[in-house]
Amino acid sequence: MNIFAIDKKGSVTQRVAWITAANVIAFILSFLTPLLLVRKLSQSDYGVYRQSLQILTTAVGMLNLQVATSAYYFIPRLPDKKVQVLNNILVFYALVGLSIALIFAIYPEWALSVFHSPDLVKHIPLIGLAILLWVVSSSLEVIPLALGDARAAGAFTVISQFTKTTLVISAAIALPSVRLIIWAAVAQGFLQTIFTLGYIRRSLGRFYQPFDWGLFKAQLRNAIPYGVGGLVQSFQGDLHNYFVSYHFPPAMFAIYAVGCFQLPLLGMLEGAFVSVLVPEMTRLEAKKDYQGITTVWASSVRKLALVFFPAFAFLFIMRYDVITLLYTKAYESSASIFAIFSFSLLLSITLTGPIVRAFDELKFFRLKLSLATFPILGIALYLGIHLAGLSGAVAAVIAIFSLDRLASLITVWRILGLSARDFHHFMPVLKIALVTAVAGLAVYFLKLPLAGQHAVARVAVCAAAFGLAYIFAALATGVVTNEERTQLVLLWRRFVPSI
Repeated sequence: MNIFAIDKKGSVTQRVAWITAANVIAFILSFLTPLLLVRKLSQSDYGVYRQSLQILTTAVGMLNLQVATSAYYFIPRLPDKKVQVLNNILVFYALVGLSIALIFAIYPEWALSVFHSPDLVKHIPLIGLAILLWVVSSSLEVIPLALGDARAAGAFTVISQFTKTTLVISAAIALPSVRLIIWAAVAQGFLQTIFTLGYIRRSLGRFYQPFDWGLFKAQLRNAIPYGVGGLVQSFQGDLHNYFVSYHFPPAMFAIYAVGCFQLPLLGMLEGAFVSVLVPEMTRLEAKKDYQGITTVWASSVRKLALVFFPAFAFLFIMRYDVITLLYTKAYESSASIFAIFSFSLLLSITLTGPIVRAFDELKFFRLKLSLATFPILGIALYLGIHLAGLSGAVAAVIAIFSLDRLASLITVWRILGLSARDFHHFMPVLKIALVTAVAGLAVYFLKLPLAGQHAVARVAVCAAAFGLAYIFAALATGVVTNEERTQLVLLWRRFVPSI
């Protein structure tokens, strides 16, 4: 298959299926990485590694500023300037990434004012280089999707995750050290940049075009209002990690980071929906098809709930077994943190972000909401840490996350002109919750007589029982529609050919 070929746009479900299938493969490739590192590094070194990774991911998330997503808006409207639209994105990211890399190289000691970890300082310049390369290549998946090429976006997801996993695992096996693992991140950023440039060249047949300053400013005007809100939201989402890093040593941060573990597959699935829904909601809003937006939104929320609700129930009930099985008994104290953090799965199904992004009048909503909740989160984290330690910190996060999602839901409901009569669109979600509760109760009572068994046996037996109970209840109550059953069968036959 030519991964650079542009395919025709399919339905939202089909495009999500392509991205999700790619993410499933990427998940399989990446799942072993943290499990290997906790066994290769000391708890303190693993804490320093997680702090390094936190800086990298926070910087990439904040510096993204949603400039890459401006391609969704401008490429359909200016098809003759596709190259210049994409070049402007790369130029912007190169400038902001280089600025951060220089700051990190000149003044690495800034880390001491944030982290309770002197060992981290020596890694800061190298982290800055990784940030530069990762920011430049952060549009690796956005660009193919903007060109209507979901297959290439999926292929890049798999390739990128494969190279990242290979590099990190190779570094951990060759010489278990934080510095070598960061070098692996630098190498990964370089490869992603090569893939990004190569895709543009292969897809559009050219790369260099005269710089269009007017278009560059128009892209920034389109993206920055959303991007600044996303920047604040990104930092707000990571703030609890920095609070914990400031108040506790790296070994304790390692305990906290493991407790905030979330299956990568779930985050990838949510990301796949968001990636597909942003251009879809923008297209529907341009036609003022608010009923269409509501229908697509409700359908997407229901489909996400089909996975996230049972995942929450099983992980919450089996939290101790899951944590100790994956991260060893050295991290058993992370289970209580994990129990609280798992509630974020229930809040993640709202999918209001793509709708907010589609409405021009909501361009400052994300910024205003984040600025309003940011100081509240800071106060909540301070009180939570001093009153209940690590558990208090994660409880504060979930409380503010709930407030954020409630405000977003109210705003989206209002701008779509919905009323109480429109709740019927989301009634299937309540049915999914009931089905999940039935399966959860079955597993809760099943795990009690298995208390003396090995964790692998407990998790395997309970997972099988939960899965069977959930599937049976879902089919019996009609939670899964006939159309979805047909699509699942077709997808299964497509990706798993008959022997």
